[in-house]
Amino acid sequence: EQQAKASGKLPYRYRDTASRPELPFKKIIFVKRFTYHSSHFYTDFLDGCSLYGGNISVLDLKTGKVTDLFPKNSLMAGGIVGRFTLSFDAKKLVFDWKKAPIEGFRIYEINVDGTNLRQLTFPPADEKKRVAKYDLHAKGGNQKNYFYQTDDMHPCYAPNGSIFFTSTRPQHGVLCSTYLTAPLIYKMNSDGSNMQRMTLSAVSEFSPAVTPDGWITYSRWEYVDKGQLGIKCLWAMKPDGSGSKEIYGNDIPFPPTMLHGRPIAGVPHKYVMLGTP
Repeated sequence: EQQAKASGKLPYRYRDTASRPELPFKKIIFVKRFTYHSSHFYTDFLDGCSLYGGNISVLDLKTGKVTDLFPKNSLMAGGIVGRFTLSFDAKKLVFDWKKAPIEGFRIYEINVDGTNLRQLTFPPADEKKRVAKYDLHAKGGNQKNYFYQTDDMHPCYAPNGSIFFTSTRPQHGVLCSTYLTAPLIYKMNSDGSNMQRMTLSAVSEFSPAVTPDGWITYSRWEYVDKGQLGIKCLWAMKPDGSGSKEIYGNDIPFPPTMLHGRPIAGVPHKYVMLGTP
């Protein structure tokens, strides 16, 4: 059943209630993928990618028609799409995609009609050396593997044309499980050049988004002055990486984790995010 749903073989059960005159848009873009099977809520990209296949799709709210951006049986349709962000002019989107278990997520861009697909980030030149360095099992060790391949994920457009994203390129693990890679926030030009690290944390920082006044929000795993609960909250920084501050959730025990915060368009100082119990 899961394979049928991911491949689009099951008929879409369109409901007339989906087409509402009060909605200010006519189409919805969404990701098709199998359910992640992660050991933790922050390890989707590490140990959650066990089933491959999916797409980026467009739903027409008037007709109920679903259009896939990747052709059927194509290389892209055989991988895993992580998250995407629509451009400010709604003509293209940027997303992260993973080809196979032994390869990391990379960032791509595509027009909303499925044309002009291009890859923006690539593995570091020393990726193979990193794999050999951290493959403890290959050396006869009895420790768990550090997840050695790098990943570039959660891209979002900035008003000046640059792209913010999260990446494991710094190569460090979280404090309680050093073999679990911790991603940090990066910025690059629209063509993937001039990559810069924008944050420096001991644990995970991910899922950047742009506020109406130009700040960059992101989810942050905070260890300082906190108990076992309330570990993921919403932070923000200026586009140059300065002025980082907590926005919401740093001392709230429930929900203990708040992920993928996004500003609500037209509603200042309000955000929508996922809460995990």
